[in-house]
Amino acid sequence: MDVRPEPQRAAFRERRRLPAGVLVGECAGEVVSQAEFTLAASERELFEAQLHLDAGQSQQAVKGAYASMLLAAQGLVKDQNPSISEDENQIIGEFTKHFVDTQLFWDKYAGGKFAEYLFKAKDFLRAGKPADADRAVQLLQEAQLFIDAAHDCHNKSRGSVQGAVAISSSAQPSA
Repeated sequence: MDVRPEPQRAAFRERRRLPAGVLVGECAGEVVSQAEFTLAASERELFEAQLHLDAGQSQQAVKGAYASMLLAAQGLVKDQNPSISEDENQIIGEFTKHFVDTQLFWDKYAGGKFAEYLFKAKDFLRAGKPADADRAVQLLQEAQLFIDAAHDCHNKSRGSVQGAVAISSSAQPSA
């Protein structure tokens, strides 16, 4: 049973586009894709990064924030390439090719800003710079925005696929 107050359940339902009667934990008989599992894993990774930050481990928090964005990118790519490897460069390459270059991972107001968060985090970690608490907080916030954008992108792509296979009422047998 979901014990969160109704406004929180409604916000969660809206964010994840759950039907009104479906509670958290119910699948309503739908098949859950690999992409959705990987997007959920990215949220867990971000939560772990927040725990590192709370424990004063800024460098671990930064690594976790980047890992969460990488998982979210991998989740999107899994819709088009279910056998995508765990290789960071392949994930980023496929994500860039299929989502950034095509503007599928695009916000009508922010443009490609959210994708840039992934690329900036990668550059920051590759530079080997130490992370202070302020930088870790910034990366955690950017990771949350990236993951939210990944969910939105996934929902948009699912909607277009579901719309493409919907059977028109004229094709259905009459009663």
